[in-house]
Order: sequence, then structure tokens, then C-alpha cells
Amino acid sequence: MNEPLFIPASFFLLRVPFWSIDELESMHLEDNWINAVLSKFDNDELFREAISIASHSLYQALQKRPLKNPTQVCRSLQNYINRMASRATPFGLFSFVTAGYWDEETRGSLDLTKVYRRARPDMEWIYALVKKFYRENSDFSALLVQSNSLVDLKGDRLFLKYFRFIKDKKIQTPKTISLYANRLVITIFEMAKSRLSIDQLWEKLLEVLPNLNKEKTFEVIKKLLSHQILLPGILPSLLSDSPFKELMKFLPNAVWMNELETKLSDYQSTSLGSGELSLQNLRKSMDAVVPIQSPLHVDASYKGTPIYLSNEILLKLQQAVTFLWKISASRSSQFTSLEAYRKKFIEKFGLHRIVPLKELLSEEKGLGSFLAYPQIDEKSVFYKFSQQWEKCLNKKWQESMLNHQKEIVLTEEWLNSLFELVEEELPDPCKALSSFDLFFKIQAQSIEEINRGNYQLYLSDCTWSGGSTFGRFWDLFNPEIQHELSKLAKAEKHLEKSAKVVEVSYWPSHVRNANVSVHPCLREYSLEIDNKDNSILGLEDLYIGTTHERFYITLKDGKEEILARSGNVLSYIQAPESIRLIREITLSRHLLLYPFYWAGLEEKAVFLPRVRMGLCILSPAKWNLDASSFLKDSLDIIKVKFLAWAEQWKLPDRFLMTEGDQHLLLTSKHPAHLNEIATRLKRGESLQLMEEITSEWLKSESGSHSGEFVVPFIKNSIYPYPENTRTPQAFETVKSRWMLPGSQWMYIKVYLSEEQENNFLLNKFIPFIEHLNEFISINDWFFVRYQDPERHLRFRLRIEDTHYYGLILSWLHPIGIQWMEQGLIKKIMLDSYEREVERYGGEDVMDAVESLFCVDSLAVTGLLKYFEKKEDTLETVCHILSIVSFLNGFGLDLQTKIDVLGNARQDQKLLKGFREYKNQLLKLIPALEDPNQPEEGICSVVNKFAMIRIPAQNQFLSKAQHIENSRLLEIYSHMIHMHCNRLGCDNSQETRLRLFCEHALKCCLKTSHIS
Repeated sequence: MNEPLFIPASFFLLRVPFWSIDELESMHLEDNWINAVLSKFDNDELFREAISIASHSLYQALQKRPLKNPTQVCRSLQNYINRMASRATPFGLFSFVTAGYWDEETRGSLDLTKVYRRARPDMEWIYALVKKFYRENSDFSALLVQSNSLVDLKGDRLFLKYFRFIKDKKIQTPKTISLYANRLVITIFEMAKSRLSIDQLWEKLLEVLPNLNKEKTFEVIKKLLSHQILLPGILPSLLSDSPFKELMKFLPNAVWMNELETKLSDYQSTSLGSGELSLQNLRKSMDAVVPIQSPLHVDASYKGTPIYLSNEILLKLQQAVTFLWKISASRSSQFTSLEAYRKKFIEKFGLHRIVPLKELLSEEKGLGSFLAYPQIDEKSVFYKFSQQWEKCLNKKWQESMLNHQKEIVLTEEWLNSLFELVEEELPDPCKALSSFDLFFKIQAQSIEEINRGNYQLYLSDCTWSGGSTFGRFWDLFNPEIQHELSKLAKAEKHLEKSAKVVEVSYWPSHVRNANVSVHPCLREYSLEIDNKDNSILGLEDLYIGTTHERFYITLKDGKEEILARSGNVLSYIQAPESIRLIREITLSRHLLLYPFYWAGLEEKAVFLPRVRMGLCILSPAKWNLDASSFLKDSLDIIKVKFLAWAEQWKLPDRFLMTEGDQHLLLTSKHPAHLNEIATRLKRGESLQLMEEITSEWLKSESGSHSGEFVVPFIKNSIYPYPENTRTPQAFETVKSRWMLPGSQWMYIKVYLSEEQENNFLLNKFIPFIEHLNEFISINDWFFVRYQDPERHLRFRLRIEDTHYYGLILSWLHPIGIQWMEQGLIKKIMLDSYEREVERYGGEDVMDAVESLFCVDSLAVTGLLKYFEKKEDTLETVCHILSIVSFLNGFGLDLQTKIDVLGNARQDQKLLKGFREYKNQLLKLIPALEDPNQPEEGICSVVNKFAMIRIPAQNQFLSKAQHIENSRLLEIYSHMIHMHCNRLGCDNSQETRLRLFCEHALKCCLKTSHIS
């Protein structure tokens, strides 16, 4: 790559803790830490205001002196003090955000008098307000309602597995709601799929159910609302500058609304450090409307002179993220459940069928929950590199421990040599993720030192969507930054020319988390599952299909791919399963970017040195402390042991205790911090500790601040995502897809051991069919070998006169009992036959395909009988000849046969052993087309049974004339798969046979060219 892979935005986000590190250190010098934290609370109004917003219960407890449990209360207060000086993550008034720019040199400082608060009703309070309005409104018929698109209707029951709730320890949230759905409930649910008033719903109901009782009907509607089967139609969109303002349009004007608006304005206009009284008055007003624990959401922003960072820093970041992206290839996929789901999808639906999203997730119609599928041990595309990477990383770690090194340095040249060593190409830049946000810190003594090049950059984290960290702060930025964010979204769309990029939005189950999801939609298309009237797309519009490599999302016509993205940092893991699935499908198409990871050493090694690439710290020094040796000790002994351990492993005096993305700044000299550590170890919590990356250069009037920067990157447009090579598949409703018991196809499953399969098939089941044909006409039958997970044979019998069903079953019962008593089989089951219409070319050719399956079953059983009598026959050779003869039946030339077999994408390692059969195959394959072969020769035998298929193959070709050639090759490949299955080959054996056969045909082609 000569051109940079990722291009940074012209701006960045700066997140800053409100207090300086100097203020925190001065508090640590106090002799009595409890008095120190209480004094800070009593004398710092801004801190009291911040505590009231973050934990009103703690604020109230601190108002009552003397404290009931001063140590416990002050430990909580101490953690908040640490946060206000050390954690840049936005959280109420503990930190603030601002936007900055790149320039020739780094410059700027912070004026804390230019920090302003923005307050708005918490989304949990808004949700509670909506619920109260619907519960207490006197004009019930005027209320707007809409069906919950997450509800599944199955027969006469409605199911819901995803609930919105307000955090309340007294209320148990159900895992699933199942409600009986009579005709009235189903009609209400269907009619409310578009938002309407209850009055309008009543009028529509009377048109189809004229004898309804209004009072009872309204009680049913109330019940559906209480169970979230129906949703309030006024629930505001989260894709908005202000959901509260959106909500106010639907609520009748009231005194409290004007009062609340005034008090909100008053609170926001008070200067920081003098808003405590205003905050309490505002809170009282909000509690009077809806009392909840946290009614207000507050963010703070800096409006002073911007901070500028040098372009040199930008260049170092650009190089480092490309390096990080390359080593991310060593990470095993986090979507292995999705891959297991995709394999099942191919097995059930094939590559040429798209399935409605909601139908796919249905246990009855599709594959059920993809989250229920196991994490499979799937080798990544870069498996060899992953192995080599972990091996080399282990070696470097061992060397660092041996030489007492505190740092490991990696280089671009070293990384490229690893790829060369394992003979793997570097990751394809075109498949890199389209955009992301990079989090970093700058470690330096001063701005002057930064401009001299004396600094280091710590790359701490990333998100997988550029600009997503900015989303919730949209209204805090100036128009220039807002314009740049809009441009970023458009540039991302430009990288995906053949796809629709869709902004996905939903109210999360814990509704307070919706606070981070509030932002305007910057994309052309949106999917809001709770605001269908505002949404361009709905869940019911989405269909899922797959190629050989990956899932894709599309619409009913199958023409365009849909990419589900999100402009906020709310984890998609919390989303409804349908949203999580489409988000994972979108992410899985890319080679993602991950922070540096020590693989197996991450949680096992006691000490991990700092890892650096140039001026960029990829991973700070880390320490792991196992709690198992502390469980029986007292807290005092644990403290002594911890300090001894810290000295032994050279833990700095000041360090971070990490848990997920939570970081707590601690010092081993502070009694409260030591107590926190000892308490956790006593509880059996093993600890991961990390060196603190200091940033003394970022100054305000109160000292040095620990700032964190976030810069969006977008992929360079010269590396667009590979053009879509999939054939568009439109969704078709196939009337004859399902053949249930009683249809012309009887579907019988016979469960038995694998060793018994051929014996049972040849010596028991075929004679049973022959016996049936003496009395009734069974036109055709075919069989398939299967395991789900028990091994069994699947028989499908085509019966023209379905009146004979009972007669067949009456004969099957006694003979089945006899087979069971003989120990031949375990059980027999009848089932529904789902025809794989799309896999084999469509409804027009399906009858011809099934006829071919039937005659192929006769041909294969003939071969199997022949194998039984010829013990010296080489099975591999016979199977390959049978595959070739199957393809010969379609009149294919050598190159086309090779193309068909090449569709399987086999691993070339499986060619091992081919030489053993090469000469024999090069002699026998051409002989298949020689009519003068000896009658008892293997070629004549194979051809004898192949002739059985010829009329059915010709019939298929006659009906398949409208199918394009590339599609025909895929269908032939599927047919070969079924042929190998009947021969008794498992998947690995089939893959090996295909590869041997393909290679032999290539040798034949080469020989024919030479001739």
C-alpha cells in the first residue's frame, strides 16, 4: 500500500476530566482521607452538583450528619473524586467535551470559566412520563398507538422477548411474554401496524367486527399496551436533536410544562459552581411530574479557544492505525456463532434464496435464534499468521522477562516479515472497515516538548463507525463541526456505491441507556423499530441471503445490499436480536480494527510490558493479580501482601485498576485505595492493573488535565469495498415449497447407525418398496443420508393417489417393528418435506430435479450392490468415475466439468494422496466415453448405471433452458453434492473426491491439448 489506508477527519473530540491531577494529588496529601473527602464535598458546590446528578441517593445521604456509615459513604465519594480528576469519559459534570482541529503545531490551553452545561430530561424520565400519560389520560380514545414490531405472531399466540423497563429493584422484568391472541387481538395488532388513534382503531374494528363491546375492547387495548404488544404512538424518535421537544408536540399544554422549561433554562444559564440550588428546584419540579431516581441528563462542553494538535501527530496516528489494522488479522472472529448460523442457512436454504429477517429468526419457519448457535472453532482467513503472531509475541514476552525489559518495540518491517514467513498475503485493504473513531492520549511534559517531537501517543480504543462518539453531543458542536460530521457520513456512503447505508435506531431495554442514542440521522435511510411512521425501512422490509463467503441483507427485490450502521456508541449487544443480527452481518463483511491484544497472555501473565510502535504506545504495561491466594487472609494482611507484591513486580505508586472499559485511578499510598484493593481481593476478584499514561501538557488555571482525544477516520476512497459479485435474488412465495404428510410426497426418516445404512438400504428398504409396488403404484422415490444430530436415512416417496397413505403406513408399522426388534434401526418418523426450490433453479424445474434424484438413487444403489460383491474395487476410483459419469450425462466438455467441481472452493492441501490414483484415473476417465470397454470392467459398470439417469437429465436440461450458464454450473455442483451423499461420502470425503476429480480432469485436458 503506497497510499494511506485510512484518512483522518479535519477535527477531533477532546474529553477532559473537570478537575486537574494537581487537585487530586493535593487531596492525597491529607492525613485523614475521610475528613478530606467530606471537606471537598462540603466546600465545593460544583462537586455537590455533580454528585446530585450522578447519584442522588449518595447526595441525600451526605446531607444527614453524622453519617451512619462514614467509611462506606466516603469510599463511594472517593471514587467519584478520582473520576472527576482522572476519567475523561463523559459523565454529567465530571468531565466535559470540546472539538479541536489539526494545525502546523500543537497549541492551546483550557479556561474552565468557558465550560457550560447542557441539561435535558433523562430518557428514562421521558419514558416514564409517556407511560404515566397513557395510564392517567382521561381521553383514552384520543391516544395514539402502534404495534410493536418486535412481537411475533405464531398461530393464536403473541410472543415478545425484548422489553423496555425503568430500573426498579422491585419489578422483575419477564424474559418472554406469551399472550393468547383471539380474532380481536390479532385484528388490533394488524390494524395498528401504522400509527393511529384508539378512536380510529375502534372505527376500523367495527368495520370487520360490528358486534364489539367498546368498554371490553378498550380493556383489551390497555392490556396490550401494558404488555408492550402495543406501544405508545407518541414515543419520541431518538434520531432527533431533542426527543423531549418532539414529545411535547403530543402532550396537552399544562402549567408544569412551562414551569419545567423555565427551570431548565434557569439551571443551564447558571455558571458552573453556583447551580446546586437551581438543580434541586428543577429536580423537585420533575419529581412532581414523574418521580424517578435520575430525571435529568447533563453534559458539559467547552466553548473557549479551541485546542490544536500538530499534523505530525496526525501522521503518526495514521501509520499506527494501519499497523494495528494489520495485526487485527491475528484476532479470531467474534462472529463465530453467526458463521455457524450461516452454515446452517446454506444447508437449509442454499445460496439462491433470500429469507425474510423475522421469518429467519423464527423457530418454526426459519433457523431460530442465531444466539443459540454454538461458538464454533472457525479458523480465520489468516490462521497461519495468527499462529505465528502468537508464537512471536510469546517469544518477545519471554525475552522481555529474561532481560527485565519494561517495553517491547514492534516495527512495520517486522510485521511484514511475519506475513512473508507464513506465506500469507497482507489483509486486503478494500475489505477494511469503512470508518471508525480512534481514541488516544498524548504523553508529554509540555506543549513545547510536543512540538519538539518529545511525546508518545497511547492508542487506547476504537469504535467501528466514524463519528459515533460525537453523536450524543451533536447539539454542543458549532455548525462547522456538524457540517464535517455530515460530510463524513456522505463520504462513507460513497465507499459503498452498490449498497444502501441505513441508520438503525431503537429504544434499548434499559431505557436510560437511550441517552447515548440521541442524535440526528445523518444518513439518507433510517430504520427505527419504535417509530415506524418516521422510518423509511422496517424490520419486515429486510431479507437475508448468503454467498459462499458471507451473509448479506437486502430488500424483497434482492437488488441492493443493505448495511446497518449506527451513529452512536450504544453497544449492539444490548439490541433486540433482529437488530443485533443485521449489525453483526454488516460488521462481518469487513476486516475490523481492534486494540492491541496479548492473546493468551492477556489475563494469565503476571506482568506484561508496554508495547510500542514508533512514538505510539499500542498497549501500556499491565499487571494481573490472582485473588486465590488472598481469600483466607484478613484485610490488613491482604494490604501487606499486596504492597510486597507491588514492590516485587515494580508496580508504580499510581496506577489504574481496570474492569472492562472502566478505569479507576489508584495509589498504593492512599488508605482508601488500599482498602478498595484489599476488599476486592477478599471477595475473590482477580485484578488487572495498568500503568497510567500521564498528560501533563494539557493545562488549565487549576493545573494539568488528563485529556483523551477521539478522531474519526474513513477508509481511503481508492480502496472501495469489492464490487458485489452476487447474483440478485428476489424473494418468491413458492406455493409448492412445503409437502406435508398427506401430500403427494411421503417423507420417512429411519434412524439407524452409520454401519447399518447400506445393508438396510439395499436389503430391507428397497425390497419393501418393491413389495409395495406389487399392490400400489409408487411412481418415484429417492433417499438422502443425514445427521441432525442423530444419524438417519431420509426417504421421499412420490404417491399419485394419496388415498394409499393409510395402506402404506399400515404395512410400514409391522415391518418397522420387525426391523427394530432385529436391531437394524432405532426409530421411524414421518416429517414435512421442504423442497429446496431456489437451490435447484426454481419452481419450474423442481419436478425434473426430483425425478433426477429418484433415478440417481436407483443408479447409486445399483453401484452399492456392485461394490458389495467386489471387495478388491478401489472405492475412491469408483466414486470419482461415478462423479464424472454424472457430469457426462449433461453433455459437458472437460473444461465445464472442471468449472463445476471448482465451485466447491476446496483446500488444496487435500490433494495429498492424489498421485496414488493419478495414472489409473488418467486411463479410466477417457475410457468412460469408449463404448468398447469390457462388459465387466469398472467403466462399463459405472456407465451401465449412469444410463439410468440419462432420460431424467435430458428432461431437466429441456426445462432449464431459461437458466443462465453460471447458475447451471452451481446447480450441477449441488447435484454432485447429493450424488456423493448417496454414495456414502461425508463432507470431508466429498471435498477430497471433488479435488481429486477436478485435478484428474485438468490432467486429462492437458493431455488432450498435447495430443
